[in-house]
Amino acid sequence: MLGGFLDLSRVFWPKKVDELVDHLGAQLSEPPAWVATQAPVVTAIGGAQAMFRLVPLLLGKFLFELEDVNECLRHCVDRDDEALVELISQSVKKLHGLNPDGSLGWPQGGPMSEPHLVVTKLALLKAAML
Repeated sequence: MLGGFLDLSRVFWPKKVDELVDHLGAQLSEPPAWVATQAPVVTAIGGAQAMFRLVPLLLGKFLFELEDVNECLRHCVDRDDEALVELISQSVKKLHGLNPDGSLGWPQGGPMSEPHLVVTKLALLKAAML
């Protein structure tokens, strides 16, 4: 449970995602003024499992906007872990190809190792971008 607020099951329903985005957004502090006024593009840093890697992984966009995060959520909501791994695998094969050894052309240890966190991470990313 997230702070006693939501029972986060393995499958998210759209209403639950909206509630989660609202809850996470309420926990975030206001960003510095320069972020909103002087920095229309923000560089995100993170490892293979970072929430910032999900949009490039799913859509192939390394510069993305809120609507891209919403599109990712639409693709991921209502899928269990197995279906999310399949969705991510197919996306990686399509967008990033295979390595010469036949492995997926994306770093190991990414979201496929924690598919149950994909929707939660996308919800946090959306909350931070609102």
